[in-house]
Amino acid sequence: MKRLFLAIIGTFAMLITASAQKLSFKADINSMCPMSYPAQTGLTDFYFQLDGDTADIYLPYMGEVYAPAFNSDGLNFRGKCNDLKVVPNKKKNGREITFSIKNDIVDYRFSITLFDNGTTYIYVRPSNAQGCSYTGTATF
Repeated sequence: MKRLFLAIIGTFAMLITASAQKLSFKADINSMCPMSYPAQTGLTDFYFQLDGDTADIYLPYMGEVYAPAFNSDGLNFRGKCNDLKVVPNKKKNGREITFSIKNDIVDYRFSITLFDNGTTYIYVRPSNAQGCSYTGTATF
């Protein structure tokens, strides 16, 4: 019984990983909500793109930075996602995507809700600064 349970869990984990590797979308960001500053709306030219296990990130940032990273362009980089997981959200009207990504000396933890209608909610938590959230519209 224990082996069967472990086999089912292993198969489920492989399905989540397989679906994560096939996921591809680009979200045009139109607002941000920093922790310590007023929300900003009407943003243009900012985006978040995920293609398989690679993220292309160009996001604005406002927040308190605890340890500055030198030689860093902030949230403007491309990299491979670590610990990428994709699961259906609780209401079954979208997907929850989580992963971490490292740029320079900073580890970024992303939590994304991608709704079936294209609405996208992104929360990013840098290891050296306050978190910030974003909303936008995704195209697949």
